[in-house]
Amino acid sequence: MQVLNSISGRKSMGGKVIRRGAEAIIFLASFEGRQAVVKERVKKGYRIPRLDESLRKARTRMEAGILIKAIRAGISVPKVISSSDFSIVMERIEGPLVREIINEKNAESLGRQAGTEISRLHSFGLIHGDLTASNMIVSNGIRLIDFGLAKASSRVEDKASDIFVLYETMRASKPSIFPLFWKGFAGAYASGKDAVLRQLEKVERRRRYKPQD
Repeated sequence: MQVLNSISGRKSMGGKVIRRGAEAIIFLASFEGRQAVVKERVKKGYRIPRLDESLRKARTRMEAGILIKAIRAGISVPKVISSSDFSIVMERIEGPLVREIINEKNAESLGRQAGTEISRLHSFGLIHGDLTASNMIVSNGIRLIDFGLAKASSRVEDKASDIFVLYETMRASKPSIFPLFWKGFAGAYASGKDAVLRQLEKVERRRRYKPQD
């Protein structure tokens, strides 16, 4: 898409990089007179070029598709403005990350908001794939971001594994306030709650007792 190519070209001329991951670079850019966020999947020199291109196209297409489905379902995620083979242009969401502001006073409330939003995501058969406090922005409630590992699935195992990432990262990074956060989350999560939380316990036991290499 021509407009996306022009945006990518402007990245090196002042587009502020706001996140640099293993698979993609996320930067600010001007789009149709407003500020947007662009996620561009970068080439990987260690992969066969044809395979690299195919993977980047497939993952970009999957991510854009999941975001569009989530938006249509009324889930709080960035709106997709445009996309191409390797890039997605999204609305810019202003606000702090959950990991930046969570504390003893707001942990249970943030947990409820996260549980509500993730429950809605799962109820529509969508799996985030990287649920962490760094992928949640507080802006009129919690909005989920970075769907680079997302997929479509209604399997209880996939829902439980999705939640497990959040469970483990929050417990490790915020141990003193994790019980409050989890109380709010578990109370608000409602997408096949009993079955998913039972499966979460099984996932936790498997990971805990997994043999070390």
